[in-house]
Amino acid sequence: MVRINDVRSDEEVIAFIQQANKTMEDFDIHDRVNYATTSSEVLVTSAEKSITLDLTIDTSFAHVIEYFEIFLDRMTMVRQAAEFLECEFHLVINNAQFS
Repeated sequence: MVRINDVRSDEEVIAFIQQANKTMEDFDIHDRVNYATTSSEVLVTSAEKSITLDLTIDTSFAHVIEYFEIFLDRMTMVRQAAEFLECEFHLVINNAQFS
């Protein structure tokens, strides 16, 4: 199994830096979701042909449904990419499996 911790895109890093200069009252949905995502981990298990994105979202800052409102299209593309690689994609948020 390969474990990749704290996966962040350039976009997320920029958003995080921008958030440092904002107050919570100035946060939009993207800011809240990025701020609330306290950990992200990609687990790749070659023997099981499985790719899992495991997130922890602090629901005192953003609701899990807000994550889906923003990232649903991307999660669909990730699932399709995993299928192309003949793997299963799993999404786990706060220890609840969504796929």
